[in-house]
Amino acid sequence: MRNFLAVTLAALFLASCSNVAQYKESIEGLSTNWETATQSVTNLSGQIEEVTANWASMQEKMTMDEEEMADMSDEAKMKMEEIAGQYMGQGKALTGLSQSVLNFVGDWEEKTATLNSLKEGLAAGKLPEDVEGTIASLTEAVSGATANVTEWTGTLDGIKAAINGIMEQYKTAADAAGAE
Repeated sequence: MRNFLAVTLAALFLASCSNVAQYKESIEGLSTNWETATQSVTNLSGQIEEVTANWASMQEKMTMDEEEMADMSDEAKMKMEEIAGQYMGQGKALTGLSQSVLNFVGDWEEKTATLNSLKEGLAAGKLPEDVEGTIASLTEAVSGATANVTEWTGTLDGIKAAINGIMEQYKTAADAAGAE
């Protein structure tokens, strides 16, 4: 009876080890893809911060004092106000984009904890019961992150182009009005 128990426990231990080993490659690959996606989100977040800082700096340059405005025609004032409104709209778009990324990062950090648990379980030789479902869910999250970064990068590029266009309009209008 003792031998039977020892053999059974040894078999269970070996089966458990092979169960963990079968997921090693999947977890390690997922971890690599996760790090790449994390870096992409981090880089994009930095770009958004940089564009936002530049936007704020340019906004200060667009601000005209009352004396400059007093010397302008009503038509020039309306044009400058229209341009300023467009510029502010791009600031709102930047804020919205930044908030989307921040919300995503919060969710991403929670999922990173789940991935870390998988990696720790792999190292300890004990994975959760639904390891396949967890791997599938996290793999889907990586795909979602990649798609989001692509979309957000396009949005940011559009905002940057709009800001540059608006600044050109501002310079032209300011030159025409004699404000610069």
